[in-house]
Amino acid sequence: MSEIDQRPTMETKATTDTLYSQLPLSVKIHGHELGLKPIKKQGFVTAFLEKHLPVRRLQQGEGDISHRVEFLDARKRKKVKDACVGKKGLSNKDRKRLKLFDIKKDQQRYEDYLPLNILWTSYVKDLIDFQHLNEKNHVTATMKFMKADLHGCIITVQRSKCASYVGTTGIVLKESRNMFLIITADNRVKDIPKQNSVFTVKVEGFLFTVHGNHFKVKTAERPSRRFKSKATIDL
Repeated sequence: MSEIDQRPTMETKATTDTLYSQLPLSVKIHGHELGLKPIKKQGFVTAFLEKHLPVRRLQQGEGDISHRVEFLDARKRKKVKDACVGKKGLSNKDRKRLKLFDIKKDQQRYEDYLPLNILWTSYVKDLIDFQHLNEKNHVTATMKFMKADLHGCIITVQRSKCASYVGTTGIVLKESRNMFLIITADNRVKDIPKQNSVFTVKVEGFLFTVHGNHFKVKTAERPSRRFKSKATIDL
């Protein structure tokens, strides 16, 4: 008989005599006084379950637990979700690794982005009423411009601590917290840092000045940002 077949036989023999066989004779005689309870002549597992489980816990057909797995831990187990599930999108690190915003050399042509500048000009005209712009409402117009999206505008570096940036003009292709990515008329893509630079944007004959040190905000965060109108001594 195999080892597996012998287990049921061993369970049925686990009665009072066999379970308490190692105890001294005096303990067996006074077992009732010591609190030793007799075990019925049935399987040890079944007797244990009947003793410790609530009444009517073992219903019809539940007596056979040889092929059932029961967790003794009553706490609810949380489902472990996949790390990718629920992720809203790619992180900035993933975008840089995949080079999603890199402009290929065959796409670096200034003429291809002129329609973007025309679209931006139409957008900023709807945002600011240039026909009625004067000294009385120029502060309101300036605040609207500071919160506007600058992708597509023609921007010029007026002043900078890095002399090589001064005079650079191009269409803004990408704006981040600290940089302007522009394409110049000679089809060159350049990264211009906002730090220690002053930019100008000309629209309908009006010149807007942007101080990069106070403009280090993401485009999506600018509409909710409060810019203070005050003098600056930068550069």
